[in-house]
Amino acid sequence: MLDLKNTPVKEATLIKESKAVDKPIEKRKLSFKEKQEYEQLPYEIEQLEEKKEKLTLELSDSSKTNQEIMELGNELARVVGELEEKSNRWFELAEFV
Repeated sequence: MLDLKNTPVKEATLIKESKAVDKPIEKRKLSFKEKQEYEQLPYEIEQLEEKKEKLTLELSDSSKTNQEIMELGNELARVVGELEEKSNRWFELAEFV
């Protein structure tokens, strides 16, 4: 059985990986537009969460037709996608604040 733990290739790979991980992320300041976006995003996220909750309640209404349920489901999927995008963007901008 070969012992690959101490081979030069394995050690070189580990060194490369550790250098990549240890590299500090350069902090930068937000531009004026990014700062405005960062400040606005919590309000937009809150509105989307309220809309998501409303759509979820509407979907649980048993009097809805199949067509209405499909439309509500599609709208809910759109809202969830947009909510995820805005949340990710907020986290991205928050790294620079």
